Amino acid sequence: MSVIDKIISNIRKQKDSKTSILSEMDLFADVEQLGGWIPSGVPELNYLLKTPGYPYNFVIEVCGKEQ
Repeated sequence: MSVIDKIISNIRKQKDSKTSILSEMDLFADVEQLGGWIPSGVPELNYLLKTPGYPYNFVIEVCGKEQ
C-alpha cells in the first residue's frame, strides 16, 4: 500500500466514523513521506487542509463531511 493509499484509507475510516479531525500522530509520518504536502488530483485528498507550521505544528482536517 502506497503512502497516498494509506492516507486515503485513513480518511475514509475517519469519515465513516463521523470524526472531523484526523490526529496528528496518525498521519504525521504519512504526510512527512509526501514532503509535508498533499498532492493534487486525488479526490480523497482534496479533503485535507494543512495549516501553517509544518512539520511540528499541523492538524489535518476532513472538510465537507456530512453533518
